[in-house]
Amino acid sequence: MGCVRRVSSSSSSSSSDADSEGDAEAAVAAAAALGSGGGGGGGPKSGLVLAWVGAAVGVALFAGTRLAGESPTLASLAAKSVPLDVALANGKPTLIEFYADWCGVCKGMAPDVAAVEKEFGNSANFVMLNIDNPRWLPEMQAYHVDGVPQFTFLDAAGTSRAESVGKLPGPVLRSGVAQLLEGERRGWVAAARAPDVPSSDEVSTRPADRAGAMARLPSAAADPRAHGPI
Repeated sequence: MGCVRRVSSSSSSSSSDADSEGDAEAAVAAAAALGSGGGGGGGPKSGLVLAWVGAAVGVALFAGTRLAGESPTLASLAAKSVPLDVALANGKPTLIEFYADWCGVCKGMAPDVAAVEKEFGNSANFVMLNIDNPRWLPEMQAYHVDGVPQFTFLDAAGTSRAESVGKLPGPVLRSGVAQLLEGERRGWVAAARAPDVPSSDEVSTRPADRAGAMARLPSAAADPRAHGPI
């Protein structure tokens, strides 16, 4: 029986990032020292020094960008997730993502979900529910979860306005949240569109040893809304 590796924070990556940053700073310092010791004039040697300084600065900038641009993970999204009970009571619309740590599609979408959360997080709740946690079995049944990732769009009153199963392009996910907020602003009058978020056939296959809470659900075979195996 295979072992599924879970998402976790990485202390080794932090140390390697620190080493990279230190190397970049050392390179810039060495370049500056070389430049100051070269004397005046604009000869070939000065040109080489300037080129070397430019390269060192480029390394430093790259290191800084990499440190500032760590890719979001399911673990980081879950850490920022609004508790479901809070989301259902604070008067904001909500996007629920049903996910699993072993879900490759969920992992691949994490940066897009994080980008949408960063843009709309002040106006909408973003809730992450792990289907391997039996605690969420009632919600999985209530929202007919039969594939992951599943995105469920709730208005401020907790009414489901749209659902989507499978991989969503980032712009489509963003548009769905924007439409959810627009519907809320208009009071869900006839002119307000429900979020248009079609489902995808690209869902993650559940490993045989990771059945979790999904094994307790009724068979999806009889459900016309089923979107393939999970």
